[in-house]
Amino acid sequence: MLYGFAHSRAYLVVTLCVLTISSLQSKSSFDTDALELGPHPVGFRSIMTYDYGRYYEPVPHTQNKSDGTNPRPIQISIWYPAAPTETLAHLTVGDYTFLSRIDRALDSWSEDELHRHLDSLVTISTRRGRSASDVRKMLGTKVGATKGSPPLAAGQHPLVVYGPSMIASVRGNVRLYEYLASHGYIVASHPSFGVAPRMMDTGPLGIETQVRDMQFTLAYMTRQFKQAIGPVALMGHSWGGMAAVLAGMRDASVDAIISLDSSVEVWRDLIVSVPDYDIIKMTKPILYVATSDNIRARKKHGFYDSLKFADKYLLSFPTLAHFDVVSRRYAPKNPTGQRAPTAKDTLYAINNRFVLGFLDGYLRENSTHLRDLVNWTKQNRSDVSVEFSGGRPAPPNTSELIKLFLDGNGEEAKQAVRSARAITPDAYKEKTLIRVGELILWSWHHFPEAEEALQFAAALYPNSARVYEMLGNVYWGMGDDDSKTASFRKSLELDPSNKRVQGYLESKNK
Repeated sequence: MLYGFAHSRAYLVVTLCVLTISSLQSKSSFDTDALELGPHPVGFRSIMTYDYGRYYEPVPHTQNKSDGTNPRPIQISIWYPAAPTETLAHLTVGDYTFLSRIDRALDSWSEDELHRHLDSLVTISTRRGRSASDVRKMLGTKVGATKGSPPLAAGQHPLVVYGPSMIASVRGNVRLYEYLASHGYIVASHPSFGVAPRMMDTGPLGIETQVRDMQFTLAYMTRQFKQAIGPVALMGHSWGGMAAVLAGMRDASVDAIISLDSSVEVWRDLIVSVPDYDIIKMTKPILYVATSDNIRARKKHGFYDSLKFADKYLLSFPTLAHFDVVSRRYAPKNPTGQRAPTAKDTLYAINNRFVLGFLDGYLRENSTHLRDLVNWTKQNRSDVSVEFSGGRPAPPNTSELIKLFLDGNGEEAKQAVRSARAITPDAYKEKTLIRVGELILWSWHHFPEAEEALQFAAALYPNSARVYEMLGNVYWGMGDDDSKTASFRKSLELDPSNKRVQGYLESKNK
């Protein structure tokens, strides 16, 4: 059966749907555009689920919930290692076109809907001077994934959750998904969109939206397929790569992160503004892929260089552009078949082999492929560079600092912070240290320990109005009116607009 949809933006698909064609050839050399598919057939499933904790603005021409609740729709596409069966028919480029609709799953489309949609694509193409027969042949091109959702191969498999670039569907890198699935990985991807279709905010709301979609997808996969899920990696391209970094900082279950030319350099001010961001949380191994623009941005903004507590690989492609590290650029020049491979095709394949090698090394504890690929690259490719830096021991996290203070080991906690900040000044941001004191105060009600933690924070961040406000609350609880008043006045001096502190001081004078 074919699956598809009738889409009002069908003209976009003409130029995008051909980008999913996978090479089924196998060559032993790394120096080829052909990606060697692994021993597993590639299964594919499409799931439509909902995040009832978030409201989704209803818009025309989308499938909203009929009960009026309008929870956020999460379309999850899954590529996985399938169990061998006697008859496995491959999906086609035309089958993948439904992925542009973020509000419906594959099995919700009728065969009639798909045929009407494909006919519309052909009509649009012929208006642009293309042959209808050539376009139909292209849409019928087989891809690596198979039809019918065959059973998952036995055993546990590492999980990779992938976040696409801003306002992109999941199909932007399907060649990589199929490649990883054929080598035994489960790959789950969700589309990128804002609080309503295509309305992606480029501030904290937008990045938080994509981070939560990635977290939701991870939670769904581990809950629904927990018997089959092994170690976990987060991966993303561009905006999605930045989301993978933030989600990886938050989730202790994540074992590795892959950043495909992500936005963390050019949007560093944004990522640093996220409330729970702190470089000390970035302890997971990371493969950081950079193309020409990101290479320049890294030297200017320095996010990658600030990663001191994680094993990190820097894979640089100075001749590639931003979208050359995803498969959306791999459209045939002639719809009747694959175009001749280019140097960029080979570099894309090399990138994907590094992704597989990195995942094998950190999720399967088998570094042979990665080591061989690194050595081969250094000896044979002047247009690719790879650097490795081992991470330093991770400094104490928030919970560990709190425990040190509560156990009377405040000096040990403070020395750990000083040592980490000597390695990188990005360690232990103001908000992190204030949170330590806040939690000791509000959750444990240990006033002397909270005072010690906040006085230390004040010494490191003497211009922080918030730290003096919190010290005022500590002295209030301790009954030290003079110190309380002095701390509140200092806080108000640093931030005269803080009406809450103004109220504290006014209440004292009544």
